[in-house]
Amino acid sequence: MWASVMQQVKRLSQLKQSWRKFGVGMIAIAFVFLLSACGGDKPTTAKSKAPVGMSEVSPPAEIMRLSRFFDRYEPQIKIISPTPDQVITDNKVAVSFEIKDLPVFKSDLGLGPHIHVILDNQEYRPLYNSSDTITFDSLTPGTHTLRAFASRPWHESFKNEGAYAQVTFHAFAKTGENTPSPQSPLLTYSRPVGSYGAEPIMLDFYLKNAPLHLAALEDAGVTDWQIRATVNGKSFLLENWQPIYLTGFKPGTNWVSLEFLDAQGNPILNQFNSTAHLIEYQPGGQDTLSRLMRGEVIADIESIIDPTYVAKKPEPEATPESIEPVPATKPAEVKPEVKPEPKAEKPLPVPSQPEPAPEVKPEPVASPEPKQNVKPEPLKLTSPPTSPYYNPKPAQTTTTYPRRKLIKRKRPPEPKTTPTADPTTIPTVSPEPETPTKSLEQKPERKPKISWLEKIRHSSSQSQPNLPKPDLSQSPPTSLPKPDAAIYLPETLTAPE
Repeated sequence: MWASVMQQVKRLSQLKQSWRKFGVGMIAIAFVFLLSACGGDKPTTAKSKAPVGMSEVSPPAEIMRLSRFFDRYEPQIKIISPTPDQVITDNKVAVSFEIKDLPVFKSDLGLGPHIHVILDNQEYRPLYNSSDTITFDSLTPGTHTLRAFASRPWHESFKNEGAYAQVTFHAFAKTGENTPSPQSPLLTYSRPVGSYGAEPIMLDFYLKNAPLHLAALEDAGVTDWQIRATVNGKSFLLENWQPIYLTGFKPGTNWVSLEFLDAQGNPILNQFNSTAHLIEYQPGGQDTLSRLMRGEVIADIESIIDPTYVAKKPEPEATPESIEPVPATKPAEVKPEVKPEPKAEKPLPVPSQPEPAPEVKPEPVASPEPKQNVKPEPLKLTSPPTSPYYNPKPAQTTTTYPRRKLIKRKRPPEPKTTPTADPTTIPTVSPEPETPTKSLEQKPERKPKISWLEKIRHSSSQSQPNLPKPDLSQSPPTSLPKPDAAIYLPETLTAPE
């Protein structure tokens, strides 16, 4: 039981300590906020990219394209003469170099990879041939320092390890001036210097013994750094070791200074860590660098980055061949030809023209009149003569049949009929069978068709004289049926032959 009580007491004490730590932390944070709000004891510089009135812009597109060509190089620079701590007995010195992994040359356009050589804190001098030397005259007696680093054609420095070299020598005597500390951070001013004909203007520098920002964040013993740039009295801070491109310079003389500061804004003490230079800016320059900064496309610009580049020869324009003028000659006088007059020929006898025959006008031929579709009138039978031998049949009602399609069939030859004297019966003649003949030459003669009405009339006309005379003493029948309707023959039915 006592053990559980002791454990609870320990837990309570731990909770009290954690709450105390939390309270102290909150108080410290609040104190820091109060100091930042009040401004603190030291003035701070605002970390802006460019001062008011100036602007930072991206590098020109043509320079960004050409810079990728130099990514393959890591220049190595070494000063051969003078040697470190050498004492010369002259007021001039010739500097020679050993350069590796970088072609150093100057193209026909006036630019190319080169070496920036700086004596003490003066403006740099370019070297475009590794076998050449640079001579500095009018040296003052005392200690001097040479610094050199590799540069691209547009004066941007290479920042790889080994691209920088430094040596200190003495003229006549050793003095303490112009002697930077080899272990302290060192700033070397590079650009801008000289004169410019277009914006943007590049600002660039070289750093030695400057720790990385990440190392300064991880290790409290490492001092972080920043660069303060001032253009015509307007300052801004740079935290990255990269060139920047600025616009907003005034035409004429401008001044630029660079200072090496620590994280708190205090100057890092070393020789050459604070440098200032004058520049001249006149817009409208036509040199190659000014045209590159304006973004112009320059023919054969690749010649400033590649020493083996062969410039393209412009094709000669086709000039028209000169044609010598031919002297004008007077045209020869042409005498008119005298043509002989034609002799009068005897007129030929004109043949007599025959008299034209009288025109025979063709007689008009009567065009056949179109046949009219005449419907056959229904045949009406008149009342037969009164005769004791005539027994009229009662009138039959006529029935209409639907029209049928006629089928043409070949009919056998018509039989020969002989009229008989019997008026009451119509003789039926059986057709004589005819043997068909295969020969085509003997064809039976076709007789004209005779309608059945004509046959009846013909037979009645022949037999009528032989009829006995009717007895008129007998009274005729009083009631005879009269035909009320005409007898119509259907068109589809054919009369017996």
